[in-house]
Amino acid sequence: MARAEKKMGDSSNCSLQLLEGVDIPAEIAVPSGHELKEAYYAEGLQHYVFNGSAWVVFNATATLYSVEGAAGNYTKVGGRRLVQAAQKKYRCAVGQHFFLGRPDPAGGQPSWETILPAYSLVTARSLQAVTVDPRSITWNLFQATSYSSSQDVLGAVTYLQRLASKGGLPPLASLGAQFGDIHVTPYSIIYAFYVEEKQ
Repeated sequence: MARAEKKMGDSSNCSLQLLEGVDIPAEIAVPSGHELKEAYYAEGLQHYVFNGSAWVVFNATATLYSVEGAAGNYTKVGGRRLVQAAQKKYRCAVGQHFFLGRPDPAGGQPSWETILPAYSLVTARSLQAVTVDPRSITWNLFQATSYSSSQDVLGAVTYLQRLASKGGLPPLASLGAQFGDIHVTPYSIIYAFYVEEKQ
């Protein structure tokens, strides 16, 4: 694994602090020529449906938080250093994460929307996933398939990473599950957003 890059564009120091100490696997490294724009802590739910033989994720709903004043406030979680963003005194809700009702023309469905400090929306598709903690959902590299509105926030994002996951897995067993059953699992995570480097 490689320690999170310190390279950043116009992102805030808080975004950089949020990624401090996060070891990013090479399999989900962002391609060269891109730099960190924003990073948000998120808490929410992973939504699963039973298709008759397995639990399949069909949605995720989460609140995105900007983490302020959290430098030096860390906790050890599963061998990783994670900002204590769960403490409300360090966070401010800025948007939400959700899935589109159906994939967009480029295959993107997971979406991230901000309302603060400005409205922006990015949709993406997963390129690569790696299991870092077998008790939690995978860490992922996403490529943006569409974006809109403020380029000062997420409006020009090219790649995203899903990092430092905690929880979110489907049920371990399907015994007794019926076709169409729904299950939701709490999770927390860091989402990092990247843009093309300025020339």
